[in-house]
Amino acid sequence: VVGSSNGDIGYGGALGTNLGFNITGDSNKSFPTISNFGPAGNGGRWADPALIGSHVTVLQTQKNTDDLKQFRAVATWKEDNLTLKAGGQYVDDKFYQQNASTFTNNYWQAYAGYGSPSGRNTGIAPLPSNLYQGAISLNNFIPGFQGSLPPSVLIYSPQAYQNYLTGLGNPQAQNVPGFNYGGGVNGFTGAFDQAIDPNSVRTIQEKTWSLFFSAQIEAQVANMPLHIAVGLRNENTHLTSAGQGRQPISIAQSAADPTLLSILFPVDTQQVIGKNNYSYMLPTLDLRLEVTDKLQLRFDASRTLTRPGLTLLSPVLSIGNGQRVGALSGSGGNPQLKPYLADNYDLAAEWYYQRNSYLSVDFFLKNVSNFIVNGVTRQTVNGVVDPTTGQPAIFSISQSINGPDATVRGVEI
Repeated sequence: VVGSSNGDIGYGGALGTNLGFNITGDSNKSFPTISNFGPAGNGGRWADPALIGSHVTVLQTQKNTDDLKQFRAVATWKEDNLTLKAGGQYVDDKFYQQNASTFTNNYWQAYAGYGSPSGRNTGIAPLPSNLYQGAISLNNFIPGFQGSLPPSVLIYSPQAYQNYLTGLGNPQAQNVPGFNYGGGVNGFTGAFDQAIDPNSVRTIQEKTWSLFFSAQIEAQVANMPLHIAVGLRNENTHLTSAGQGRQPISIAQSAADPTLLSILFPVDTQQVIGKNNYSYMLPTLDLRLEVTDKLQLRFDASRTLTRPGLTLLSPVLSIGNGQRVGALSGSGGNPQLKPYLADNYDLAAEWYYQRNSYLSVDFFLKNVSNFIVNGVTRQTVNGVVDPTTGQPAIFSISQSINGPDATVRGVEI
């Protein structure tokens, strides 16, 4: 199959074949050799336009907006060698996302099936020769490769391919040979219009109040200037994550492409809301001792946090409409994610041995907790049955979770 971002062409079915891969040498030194490629194993007709038909047409559009409102107030008091600051901050971060695609309305399968050379009555074959813009030879494509490769791959414009299919007319008003009438492509009138995927619509709002206090002190230790900075900050975050969700109700196997499974959903969606609140105290201490005009010692200790990206916080489980046999999958966000927390310690010496030059040695220790990692679990969803096995369908669900802690230590010179 020759593929692109929004249009696939190829041959399959009766003319299809199973590629063979063999490793004849040491597996850590040899590429697999390829055999039995081309229609019915005929490598000479691998890129024969007379046998190639239309397949799926995928279009996708994503729209995101991120609105940020922020307010901060600080009061400062100074006297001799002491400076005090106190204040507060409010941050309102609102993220909106939606996706539209031809997956949602199933228009991507309007001309799937590869056409009559594959023994099917769906798909247009052969495609017009003017859609092709030549070929790329695979001769010596992998220098030193001893096995055989297909002779070439065809070059074509997916936009021209899609425009050709659109130009065939409205299959609802006339009979268009090759249109996938039995494939659930309802309402298709010729144009590959996109529909909004309700599962992709989400609004995530993060409101954070913080109060902080800091002090800067100038002191002396054995006639050496000591600069002290100390602070305390309290972060209080309220998260509301809302989305539109649809649970699958059944799975159907495509007649045009036996490897394709279509996930069927109810017409209506339901709003799904997740909430999370957390509060952390974040202290900080910075000491800088001027041993001489050219030598300084530093000690720093702090706790910091890094919030998870808003795109990870959706409450909705997303399962695509088009899936493959034996590879059912889905993904979802996790509004219960906590932020990374890091306790940081640094001990450093800095020697400014000449103008614009210095040498520093920094010993550091960082303890990080609430690591956010990707996890995959195998689970059933809403009890739907896999038509290829007759058993409950097993989906591999990808989701972010808070994982283990970690410690980083070392020296920086």
